[in-house]
Amino acid sequence: MTEVAGFLEDAGLFTPEIVERLATREWHYAGVNPGGSSVQVGRLLDVVRHHDWLQPMRGGRIGNWAPIWSGRSPLLAYNRAATADLRVARPVIHSLTRTETSDLSAGDTVYRPGSVYQSGALQPLVLTSPLVGWQDLDPRLPRFVPWTWGRTSVGPVNLVHLHAEQTRLHAPVPVLDESDMFWQHHRLVRQWLTRLWDRAADESPGGDITWLFGRGVRRDASISPLRMRRDGSVFVQSADDGVTWEKVGEAELLTDRCLLPYRVVAQADIAEGLVRSAPEVTPLLSTRLAKALLGYLGASSPGAAADRYSQPLPFAMLVEWGALNLGGFPPVRPGVFAGKGYQQLTRLTVTALAQANDLPALAYVMLPLAPLILMPSTAKPLDVAWLAPFFHRLSMLAPEATVQDAQAAFREWVRADAVSAFYRGKFSGVTSVAPHGPGEVEAQTIEQIEVRALTLRQAGLAVATLFSAWAAS
Repeated sequence: MTEVAGFLEDAGLFTPEIVERLATREWHYAGVNPGGSSVQVGRLLDVVRHHDWLQPMRGGRIGNWAPIWSGRSPLLAYNRAATADLRVARPVIHSLTRTETSDLSAGDTVYRPGSVYQSGALQPLVLTSPLVGWQDLDPRLPRFVPWTWGRTSVGPVNLVHLHAEQTRLHAPVPVLDESDMFWQHHRLVRQWLTRLWDRAADESPGGDITWLFGRGVRRDASISPLRMRRDGSVFVQSADDGVTWEKVGEAELLTDRCLLPYRVVAQADIAEGLVRSAPEVTPLLSTRLAKALLGYLGASSPGAAADRYSQPLPFAMLVEWGALNLGGFPPVRPGVFAGKGYQQLTRLTVTALAQANDLPALAYVMLPLAPLILMPSTAKPLDVAWLAPFFHRLSMLAPEATVQDAQAAFREWVRADAVSAFYRGKFSGVTSVAPHGPGEVEAQTIEQIEVRALTLRQAGLAVATLFSAWAAS
């Protein structure tokens, strides 16, 4: 039994039949979110720790991480819980994202990369770019972070450089930016992508490979829709829904364009020169394709083997702790990952990448963060005692219990009102990097024994119940 297969079976995530189909490449992809299962929280945490070659990703977007690392940002403290306190994940930053708009109606309104955290508050930056002659950018539009600078007391600073420096300065554990991994292995990634474009175009009607891309980035850092297809021997792209088409070139040139954003992030100290070389519209890889590449590069299993995508491993694996939107809190809210459309496109993407490059199958495991959100912290240690009766009642529910059963257990919980405002803030429905209380005092996650005793399904029911009870009106 290999380490990868052993982990999946030890954790109760995949059956031996699924492992066999992946190992023999009968399937090129399998995705699972075990959130609705009877696997115990404590068992899952222990298995992850036991397999010390494994470091599941806890992905988050670039932005204001200092208050998150303090452990006093109520809901987002799960980033610290998974990585620094419970040590069941490695932090992986995604920098190819957008700034928030001035009215917080669009862009990344959670990590707020267009602002800086100072003196207990988030202060919006005046944004600019060398590609617009250092003029101020309209704050009503989201901007692509790697293409954007913020005005500071020492002059314009690229947002990636600005936030990455602060994130690592305050981080209690090493932080990986996914772009660093892409660029570290850029020769290999370049080969994979170049082969993929031609293989996918050969098999797609009209040579259309739009499904492998996200959107496009214009030189003013705004985001636009993007279509991509092969016309003869060259690829062409359209940023206006097919009204006009721009020649990109052969597969190698398309790959070079796609890797430019990752290089800008990995070499942020020379970002200005790199960004000035950008075409009118730079294509962005789809999230599904980027995740597949991370899986084959060993982002969540750096200790599995020196060559992470070859034998003796029967298949590659990507393990990630998914936040509430992606991982959900099954069985009440399955999360985006569990959606039929998401899984179909991911399977199509992984299969195309694997077949074009003779890669092994990929197992993608989305671990739900719901159990970690339930853990109290040293910010309010008395919460352990107040929460214990509720969690104990949940652990006694039948395997087929519903959210109505969990809500009934909540109504029988006589000291729910004693739980701190800090803990209840996790379930208020408000997500913010701003801390609750003194930001200079760190708070650590408490691995509560009653939470460990819950099944993943019961933990999901608990999260759903607490959101229902405590969400801000």
